[in-house]
Amino acid sequence: MDTLCQNIPNIIRRALLLAVILLALWLPRGLELDRFVATDEVAWLWRSANFYYALGQRDFAATDLNRSPGVVTMWVDTIAYLVEFPQYRGLGQGLLDKYAVLEEFLLEHGVHPHDILVTARKWMVLLNVGVLVVAFWLARRLFGLYPALIGFLLIAFDPYHAAVTRLAHLDGPLSSFMFLSLMAFLVYLYQGKHIAIIVLSAVSGGLAVLAKIPGLLLPPTVGLLGLLDTWQMRSELRAQGHGFYLWRTLIKPGLIWGTVFLLTMVAFYPALWVQPVQSGASLALSPFKFVGKVARNDVHQPDKGGELSLESGDAEVFNGILSRPMEYFLRYPEKYLWHSTPITLLGLMAAFIALLRQYTPFHERKIRQATSGLILFTLIYTLCITIPPKSSSKYYLPVYPVLGLIAGMGWYALAERSKSYLPKAGKKIIPALALVVVVLLQAQQCWSVHPYYLTYLNPWMAANPQARENLSMGSGEGLDLAAAYLNQKPGAENLHVLSWYGTGPFSFYFVGYTEPIRVGSRFDHPEAIRRLKDMDYLVVYSNQWQRQIPGGLFPLIEGVEPEKRIFLNGIEYVRIYDVEAIPEERFTLQP
Repeated sequence: MDTLCQNIPNIIRRALLLAVILLALWLPRGLELDRFVATDEVAWLWRSANFYYALGQRDFAATDLNRSPGVVTMWVDTIAYLVEFPQYRGLGQGLLDKYAVLEEFLLEHGVHPHDILVTARKWMVLLNVGVLVVAFWLARRLFGLYPALIGFLLIAFDPYHAAVTRLAHLDGPLSSFMFLSLMAFLVYLYQGKHIAIIVLSAVSGGLAVLAKIPGLLLPPTVGLLGLLDTWQMRSELRAQGHGFYLWRTLIKPGLIWGTVFLLTMVAFYPALWVQPVQSGASLALSPFKFVGKVARNDVHQPDKGGELSLESGDAEVFNGILSRPMEYFLRYPEKYLWHSTPITLLGLMAAFIALLRQYTPFHERKIRQATSGLILFTLIYTLCITIPPKSSSKYYLPVYPVLGLIAGMGWYALAERSKSYLPKAGKKIIPALALVVVVLLQAQQCWSVHPYYLTYLNPWMAANPQARENLSMGSGEGLDLAAAYLNQKPGAENLHVLSWYGTGPFSFYFVGYTEPIRVGSRFDHPEAIRRLKDMDYLVVYSNQWQRQIPGGLFPLIEGVEPEKRIFLNGIEYVRIYDVEAIPEERFTLQP
């Protein structure tokens, strides 16, 4: 491919390629950020309000708001509050105990929470895109310009990765910072032992932990990679007469990495400024507390503040560790197959063959070693994230850019290998055009579900309707369209609607009154029946009828034809019922 650009000055060529990467990463993530709200985002909008207020009052201990800990997201949301409602920090309202109080307070002051959320998404997209661009710069040094370019274009147009990295939530920055930390450490190992690179890896690692607890998997991963590299080089180092080579190649870099890693967490986590022991211990022990909690299946217990948690709308507790052990331990690879694209999967197959046969670019030993490091990270992360029974496709996001990069190298290797079978006239242009087609096909998969990227399903997997019916789908997508449908009705501002994910995903778009269906509510009690009867419309969601929750609701509407059904990517997500269409006797027959 270099031969196609040999007449372009090197600096201009690299600037153009960098611009291509920037644009490709931003386009699916930065457009139409006002469309649909994910359930997870609402809870963090509330926590971030308390975080911002605590910062404004210099109450740094109060910034310890969640075990996740979600500090990166709260900093990003704080920027959004500074842009949309800077006065919030000094109005004396204190730390609010639930989201409903926050929304009421914001509306009283003429600020809509949706505006803050959209601004937070813009800043989150800038953060994720910026981090990924730095990762591309590192990948270029490690794997070569064009293998890295193809890999990052596949990442840019990966529908599921684009979906999550445009949300104001935790998994996007976790994925981005883990990827950057890993790439920087691999560059340190295989492209020169530069202190600046290992510092970049450690800073990114610290921010990954502050983004979300699985970032704690980075220290053992980089430690193992460093140990393996030292083991592989031991004979060479001894032959060169390097004394204390363990200190130089393993212990000293490990101390630098660990020190910068800890200092980064202290620098960006205000709670650690004033209570380092308490908040540090809480952070370190958080994975064990989290596993213990979900193992007891109490994932719907009240969150801090006394309100039922709004998070993880697509999260489930998998109870089949004993009865279905294979399903339990393979559930994340299965989720990846559902959300990945055929282009990525074919690229991974090509990379596997090229790596074994040492085709270009895998003919270089250091590239094979670095690729092995990426594979090792994938295995470690998959194993550790599988242990807790609570699972969600979003939790597996850090693997997506790693496998996307490997898939890109696989396609590049295939294109280079094809030159051996092409006539001389086509050796230059045909492989390049083939790679362009590969990227365009990946982009087509992505844009086919714009802007509802979370609805994407691998067509190979989705071809089986029976398997598709067993998926738990939906994090709030489509509820904005349900609200838009009801907004068109005469007197919509006076309508009362009972809705699943009503707080945020529906209410942010509906002009009337929204009553949310609570996770723990039941419709076999008179109070709930009376509440439904007082409504004008009922909005139910896909993961409700899949799980038949809450109890007692679906017997009430059995056989009633929805007034409106909303489909995304060929899948039904929302049903809207006119409450008057529900037979009167069903209300009276309930106890």
